[in-house]
Amino acid sequence: MSFRPGDRVQLSLGIDLGGTEGTMTARNLNTGQSRSFTLSNNSFTCRSIVEWMSEEFFFSNADLSGMELQFDDCLYSRNGGTAIGGLSSSTLYNQGCTAEKEDDGSLLIIY
Repeated sequence: MSFRPGDRVQLSLGIDLGGTEGTMTARNLNTGQSRSFTLSNNSFTCRSIVEWMSEEFFFSNADLSGMELQFDDCLYSRNGGTAIGGLSSSTLYNQGCTAEKEDDGSLLIIY
């Protein structure tokens, strides 16, 4: 599975009810291919997801310049907030960010 410039990529993140494990799925809407990974953390943020993408081998050759990540009610933060949807001591919230690829290959995250 690979991504090329111009491909439309859908990212989804599912969190278990315990709030300690998540499954990230990246789907290439141009080809229909998808791949999932398990993320075991207590915090899932736009920054951590972009860092995960930059480290995964199938993103290594992709042009991520200007890529926008927008999450609707799927980012999970274990911060002692009001419980939502049965998630104890947690908060679900909306967050978006834009990532730009630098000349050295690193990703710059713009909020």
